[in-house]
Amino acid sequence: MIVAVLAATGRSVISARQWFLTTAAETGAALIMLGRALAYTRLIGRSLPQLRRQLDEAGFGSIVVLSLIAGLTGMIVAVQTGSALEEFG
Repeated sequence: MIVAVLAATGRSVISARQWFLTTAAETGAALIMLGRALAYTRLIGRSLPQLRRQLDEAGFGSIVVLSLIAGLTGMIVAVQTGSALEEFG
């Protein structure tokens, strides 16, 4: 009886250890990527006008298209919701 309890406890500890090691490795990889990205930001100052132009084209230049897609998606969701709620009166 006690052997079974100790075995179950041991398996739980090993499982928790494995989870912790996996999580720590993934967190470390994410922090390394963040560090590399932050180190790269010092190079952005050289091409700041080009960055501004690209952000303008990618952001505000596509507002019309994004609004159209959002409106159509909203209409589709409204129609499907209406059909589903029709069953309940």
